[in-house]
Amino acid sequence: MSKQQKTLTEQVEERIYLYIRQKGYAFGDLLPKEEELASELEVSRTITREALSRLKASGVIESRRRRGMILKKPDLFCGMQKLICYDLLDEATKKEIAQLRLVIELGLSDLIYLNRTPEAIAELAEIAGKFQTPNITSQQYRQVEQDFHRRLFSLSGNTLIEQFQLLLEPFFAHTSNQAALAAERSYFDHMELVESLRSDSMQDWREKVHLHFAHYFC
Repeated sequence: MSKQQKTLTEQVEERIYLYIRQKGYAFGDLLPKEEELASELEVSRTITREALSRLKASGVIESRRRRGMILKKPDLFCGMQKLICYDLLDEATKKEIAQLRLVIELGLSDLIYLNRTPEAIAELAEIAGKFQTPNITSQQYRQVEQDFHRRLFSLSGNTLIEQFQLLLEPFFAHTSNQAALAAERSYFDHMELVESLRSDSMQDWREKVHLHFAHYFC
């Protein structure tokens, strides 16, 4: 929809965003009541209510009993999370999201290396060791792989990235029906990453990370 085609509700929604920014409201602040906001913006209460409903749906504001409307710190991935949860994405989009996750994890490699600690490396080695669980199932294999990469992401120290990683886990697909054989190979692949983190060579770490994910780009 072009700017010329925006509905009055959408226009008022934009004006409310600008109003919030211009007034300098912070998260947790109490916003004006609906009628006050309508008067301030010189629009009807009906349109104001519709615009506020859109902000509520986006997680920007929330109504609290006996207090009124509060400016809320939004969940940046809320909309995307629902689309993923209810499987409302087409295959092309799923493939692009999987590629996006790979790019993010590769891009984080330097930050992960710089933030590594002996304790974190030991935890990663312990997780990788679970690939050697006797008669490991496909479900167990997937869980170990997710746990390993989740811990790896946590070394970035960026909570936003950690949240995004959790959101994208379903797109880090492993579809092998021979989990035991794949797990044995994965143990050595993941331990290579662990040993590379222990090394004093960031370049070696970068190369190992790229090698680890190379087959996903095939």
